[in-house]
Amino acid sequence: MARKVNQSPAEMDLTEWDFATQFDPAMPSCASCHPGGGGMEYDRQGNRYDQYLAAHPELAKTPDGDYYQSEWDKSGVLEADCLLCHLPNYSWSARMNQLANYNLKWAATVGAGLGEVQGSVRAGQVPVVTYNLRLFNQDGTVSLNIVKSPPDANCLQCHGFADTLKRGLTWNDPQHPDVHNAQGISCVSCHPSGIDHNFAKGNTPTETVRNDLDNTMKSCQDCHSTGYLGATIAMHYNIPASHLQTIACETCHIPSLAVAGRKILDISTGAELQLSTVPGTPVGAPGQWMPDYVKESDGKIHPVNRMILVWFGNRNADGHVVPLFLKEIQPACDLVKGQVRDDNGDGLPDVNTDAEITAMLKALTKTLVGNPRVDKIDPVYVKDPYLYSLDGNGQLTKEDVEAAGVEAHANFAISHDVAAPGQALGAGGCKDCHAPGSQFFFGPVMLDPWNSSGQPTMQTRASELGISNGAATFLGFAVATMRPWWGILLLLVLLAVVLHFVVVGPHWSEAADPAETGTIERFAWSERLVHLAILVSFVLLAITGLSILFGWGRLLDSLFGSTGEATLWHSAVGIVFFAGVLFMAIRWWRDGLLAKTDWGWLRHFGGYLGYHGELPPQGRFNAGQKLYFWGVILGGLGLGITGVLLILRDRLPLSVVFVAGGIHIILAVIGVAAVIGHAYLGTFANPGTIQAMFTGKVTRAWAKLHHGGWFASMH
Repeated sequence: MARKVNQSPAEMDLTEWDFATQFDPAMPSCASCHPGGGGMEYDRQGNRYDQYLAAHPELAKTPDGDYYQSEWDKSGVLEADCLLCHLPNYSWSARMNQLANYNLKWAATVGAGLGEVQGSVRAGQVPVVTYNLRLFNQDGTVSLNIVKSPPDANCLQCHGFADTLKRGLTWNDPQHPDVHNAQGISCVSCHPSGIDHNFAKGNTPTETVRNDLDNTMKSCQDCHSTGYLGATIAMHYNIPASHLQTIACETCHIPSLAVAGRKILDISTGAELQLSTVPGTPVGAPGQWMPDYVKESDGKIHPVNRMILVWFGNRNADGHVVPLFLKEIQPACDLVKGQVRDDNGDGLPDVNTDAEITAMLKALTKTLVGNPRVDKIDPVYVKDPYLYSLDGNGQLTKEDVEAAGVEAHANFAISHDVAAPGQALGAGGCKDCHAPGSQFFFGPVMLDPWNSSGQPTMQTRASELGISNGAATFLGFAVATMRPWWGILLLLVLLAVVLHFVVVGPHWSEAADPAETGTIERFAWSERLVHLAILVSFVLLAITGLSILFGWGRLLDSLFGSTGEATLWHSAVGIVFFAGVLFMAIRWWRDGLLAKTDWGWLRHFGGYLGYHGELPPQGRFNAGQKLYFWGVILGGLGLGITGVLLILRDRLPLSVVFVAGGIHIILAVIGVAAVIGHAYLGTFANPGTIQAMFTGKVTRAWAKLHHGGWFASMH
């Protein structure tokens, strides 16, 4: 917008008059969506435009941001038009047509259908109104179907067009209906207002209009945790609590959109070039595409349209970069005509090579001479991820756009076109997002619309979220690729235990020396207490962890009240388990050291596969128990460390969290399988073993049979 006071017309871009009347078939005037009043009726000094210009006609020839080249005195002003929202079937197109003809004060009459207008102020004519008399009563009053709540169609006359540019969304889209729209929820159900007309709104950080009203609209949680307007209470049985804490509802429930939005806004060639989110499809045309994803200030991942901005500006003496007007860029484009080529074959020139960027910056250095908006000539070119400029020797330099404090993209929030639960990401399980090749993490995202070769530079959506592709692939292997196989692995372990008991049976119980009677102490009370703490905590961890992994949300709800509560229990019990493992390591590490006699035991697998020959006498722990001990220590430490990292996930890079999560799952499943085997060996496979963990004692016959070396050392 032009300032009120300017030294010359060259300093102005969009005046208040332009705001009201500037028209393009593909881009209606800004005032088309503004109901009038305020800046459409009064200037910045509080004067009514038409009256003040009639009294001071010379203002139209001065660089006044409110009056330059205006015809307010002939067109009238745009008074507040309540019917734009509150009259069903209001004709927005008829209103636009009047604005394009400079017939401002007649726009409301025609839009409401109260009459027709012949003549155009723009064409130098005096408009004449022919009223639709059937709408008027004999006493001169008018009969209109005015409604309290604006119909969706009226909202969409403005928001359908404007939002499609920013987000590619539509409401009432038959190809991709919003589940709320299908249930009869209207715009004002979520965006209510009082008599002050301060409509409730969400929060798009890119947009700064009425930030005081941010997050005043009905959120997903407001409705789906209370049942507002009959909304289903969202249970999310099969969704891990960590996802609900770090991923916005819209991210999963808007998996794709069906109308192309604007992906690239390029003004580098002196014209406004718009390319859509669906290659080869015009903005606003049908076409499937997925949102981009960003982590917002609330700590959650949200879906957005990451619109790429390509533009020229000038860095003034104070260091601020000011975007150049199209009319300021065009003369430079004329100077380098022929030097800027079409490198990607789309029929449009692309400023993408170092030579082309240098040529444009040098041309701007010439054309900006004498420009009153520029107090220091230092043109720059902004194209993510760099800001390009010329040094004192005319050589091209570049710096990071964020470090330079300029915008090379804008993230427009996507919050409509909500899919039903059965169509949301995650409805098909972890594979919807984590499987190799899934679009959520591994789909392409455009970084640069045209690099030096004229081709787009792409990255994965995982990279867009700050997650390395390796980390995303690793976690995907653990939770998506291997998820069904983890269950099969545990079933195979159970089957192996049963088969071993049936085929091999108890471990040499018949070989015990009947001459040995009485008991001998094997474990002190502190050892038994730690073992019991580890056992109980591991069982709780296994129940909660496997339930989270396999999506047994209803079980967690019945046991703990919710998946979130189960996750808290999992974390708390995990700390107890971790502490027990540390104590065990300190207490038993000497007993766990392998000795020469252990190799003979290992050679015959301790006789568990049918060998009945003589085995070397074993110490306090046999070789198998020692290996299991070190497996518990290393696995327990791994589970503990990765568990702590997952507890602190909000403070860590997502790549670290993903790798920690993958390791945690793999170690946990292996640990559960190992504990099943350990429990079998300590009970059915070796009768008399389990009592040592409850009483601390075993029979002397058992000790001599299984741990002859240790038994001998006790005498």
